[in-house]
Amino acid sequence: RLYLSGSVRFKDKPEVQRVEGLYLFVKAGGHGIADTYVDSDGSYNISFIPEQQPSFDFYYAGLGHDTTFIRSFTEFESDLMTWDIEL
Repeated sequence: RLYLSGSVRFKDKPEVQRVEGLYLFVKAGGHGIADTYVDSDGSYNISFIPEQQPSFDFYYAGLGHDTTFIRSFTEFESDLMTWDIEL
């Protein structure tokens, strides 16, 4: 099982401070495999079992934002990772 945690912020939109409740999700093989919401501190925790897939695609949505691609991973450094997301 992979455990991923970190913080979320908008780097190019300093006026957008609210990230609490932003929906983060992961897709692999065209299917959703994990999801979570950003908490009031701008932090998130998500976990999933990275089965044999060519890539794991991360997205965000909600709070007036359309579903937006963040990043794709083809491998992970370890089973316990920190990833601070700048949107």
